[in-house]
Amino acid sequence: PSSAETAYTLADVQYRRGAYDRARFYIDRVNKSPEQSNAQTLWLGARIEYKLGNRPLAFGLGDQLRKRYPQSPEALAYEQGRFND
Repeated sequence: PSSAETAYTLADVQYRRGAYDRARFYIDRVNKSPEQSNAQTLWLGARIEYKLGNRPLAFGLGDQLRKRYPQSPEALAYEQGRFND
């Protein structure tokens, strides 16, 4: 899917199913484009990487989230370490 919204939705569905590699595939397509990424996509990407055990990338996405969207609920969740919510 070329739509960022569709890719996010597919990533979210795959994440909820526990198919983290597939979820990564979709969310990476969105997060690689700063114009398309947002607080939700960055947070989902961080949670996916955390589940896959890639802590450096998870924390990198979280830091990007905190810098770009410091007042967002997702940034708060990141700061609280709520990766498994």
